[in-house]
Amino acid sequence: MANIARFEIRSELGRGGGGVVYRCFDPWSKTTVAVKVVAERPATDDREQESHRLLVERLRREADSIATLQHPNIVTFIEFGEDQGSVYFAMELVEGYTLEEALLHQDKFARDEVVRILTGVAAALDFAHSRGIVHRDVKPANVMLTTGGAVKVMDFGTAKLLQQSNVQQLTMVGSMIGSAHYMSPEQVTESGVDGRSDQFSLAVIAYGLLAGRKPFEADSVPAILYQITSEDPPALTSIRTDLSGSVDAVFKRALAKSRDSRYTTCAEFVRELRGALLKPAGVSATQPNATTPPVAQPNATKPNVSPPAPATVRAAPPATAAAGTESSRNRIVLIAVVGILVVVVIVILAIVRR
Repeated sequence: MANIARFEIRSELGRGGGGVVYRCFDPWSKTTVAVKVVAERPATDDREQESHRLLVERLRREADSIATLQHPNIVTFIEFGEDQGSVYFAMELVEGYTLEEALLHQDKFARDEVVRILTGVAAALDFAHSRGIVHRDVKPANVMLTTGGAVKVMDFGTAKLLQQSNVQQLTMVGSMIGSAHYMSPEQVTESGVDGRSDQFSLAVIAYGLLAGRKPFEADSVPAILYQITSEDPPALTSIRTDLSGSVDAVFKRALAKSRDSRYTTCAEFVRELRGALLKPAGVSATQPNATTPPVAQPNATKPNVSPPAPATVRAAPPATAAAGTESSRNRIVLIAVVGILVVVVIVILAIVRR
């Protein structure tokens, strides 16, 4: 296959889940794009035929979802169609690497980098939610970090339109095995999802970026799903002693089993986490001043300066001195007046005697 519709194949980017992604040249826009293809293949039984139908439906769903989501943090939709018996979906080619690939080389990330990545993902998810779309497969493999420093969310193949309900089978077939660690409790129990389900998954990513491990870890998928629905993850401060207790409080809410107890938006979660990460270690959510507990000071009984009380006493004498000075001034004036009168009397007597 040299071409897919008008797109000229240049190389293969990857394959998996029954589809192949190619690097292609678009002669219309004169740009390089990515084209995801699900090729038609002969089915040996009804199960394979149903599996292929679901793959095609997933690709169609992804195209339909992204087509309505024009956002700088979401991979841009170009075209969806069929050609030579294959279904294809053309989209923006993002040069970079996935967050999952980054985690293979770096288990923990700096706080500023964590916030930067989460801010981009949160903006994309909240925008999708505002358009009535829940991603339902938020995980590091679906977050692209571009060579230019941008963050892009991709793969809306299991996305759910909030006004639709009959899409559970696509989620189970398409993402259960690869995404079990990042599923929300309501996804596990199939109790219905909204944007707060994506917020839970985003919090799982955030926990992993800070802790260097996932919040829910076990040897089997059923054990992981049990933890997600029934157990709390280890407190981050038990892994990162340089973080404040406020970080634990943020994750306790973001990873709450009940979606009603979580943050209402992904942006709100990231904003609260950013504030908690700025606090020094030892600060708890309920005791913001806990970083400076009272400690005994061995020299506290021998101060080098005078206590306040004597200073107040020493301030009184100037007032007394001022009063004494005023009294002395009055006596001098009186003596001067008397002296003048005496002189006047003496002069008058001398004149009379003459």
